[in-house]
Amino acid sequence: MNYWILLRDQGALDYSKGRELLDKAIDLVRSKKCIFIVSEMTYYEIIKQSDAVTRTNTLKIIEQLSEGISLVGMETRIVNELIFWLNNKLNKPTQPIEQSIWAKFQLIIKYNELLTLQFTVNNATHQNAMFDYWSNFSIPDAVNNEFLLQHPFHYKDNIVELNLNKELYKDQNKTPVQMFLSELAGHLDACNPLLEKALLQDFFNKTGRYPAEKERNPELIHEFRAAIFSNFIANQIGAYLPFFNIYSTLFGKFRWNKNRKYKDGNDTLDVMHACGALPYCDYFFTENELGTLINQERFNQLYNCQVASKLADVFNILSTI
Repeated sequence: MNYWILLRDQGALDYSKGRELLDKAIDLVRSKKCIFIVSEMTYYEIIKQSDAVTRTNTLKIIEQLSEGISLVGMETRIVNELIFWLNNKLNKPTQPIEQSIWAKFQLIIKYNELLTLQFTVNNATHQNAMFDYWSNFSIPDAVNNEFLLQHPFHYKDNIVELNLNKELYKDQNKTPVQMFLSELAGHLDACNPLLEKALLQDFFNKTGRYPAEKERNPELIHEFRAAIFSNFIANQIGAYLPFFNIYSTLFGKFRWNKNRKYKDGNDTLDVMHACGALPYCDYFFTENELGTLINQERFNQLYNCQVASKLADVFNILSTI
C-alpha cells in the first residue's frame, strides 16, 4: 500500500520533477503494456484513511492505473485454488485458474452486500443488472458510498497475544519444516468451511447441481484436508495451492525467527497481499522485510513473479517493461 500512497503524493507535485514513478506508471498503462491490479486487501488498506480527501485522491490514482481490475475476493480465490488442485490430482479437466481470479474492483467492494439482496424474481437478469450498475460506478464513488459503513478500517494484529504465544510455544517445533507444518495445520483447520465449499462447488461444476443433504459425506472434508497435508509433507504441491503455501511459510518464518517481535500489527494484511500477488502477477512491490523473505523462500521463482522493495529497483523494473 505504501507505493499507492507514494503515487498519490507524487500526483500533487509539479510535472517538472518528483513524479518519475507516477509518470512511468501512467505511460505504461496508456500504452497498454501493463496494469497495476488491486484486491480486497487494497480496499481494506484504503479505508484505514479516515480523511476523505486523501482517501479519494488515493482512489483516483488506483482507478487510473488499475483500470478497475481486481483479484477476486480471498475466499473465492482459495476455493478456486482448491478445486484446481483437486482436479489436477484426479486428472480431471478444468478451466485454467487464471480464468477465474479476476473481477471489477467495484464488485469486490459491494459483493457481500449484493449477495444479501432479495430479488423479487428468481431470474439472473435482475442480478446481472445490479452487477452492471455497480460496475459502472467510479472507484471513488463506490468506496465513499454512504451505504458502506466499513471505514475507517481499524484492524490490527493482536501483537501482544502474538508475542506472548510465540514465547510460550517457542520450543514446540524443532525444525523450520515442523514450524511450517504446524502453521499449515492451523490454517487448514481455520479454512475448513472453504474446503467444504470447494467440494460442493466442484460437484456443481461437474453435475450442474449441488448435492442433496443425504448425498453429502462429512468424511470427505477430512479426507480432502488429509490429502492436502500429506501432499505438502511429500513436497508434491509445486505451484498449486499458493494461499496455503505462502501464508503458512511466511508466518512460519515469522515464528521461527526467535529475535523477531510482532510490532506494527500489519503482518496479516502484508502476507495477504503476497498470497494474492505472487501467483497471479508478474511483479510484486512490497516492503523490505517481506520482499527479502519472499525471495529467500524462492517464491519469486516458483510463481515467476519479480519482487522488489527499493524504490530505485521498482523504477528500473518498470523502465524495462
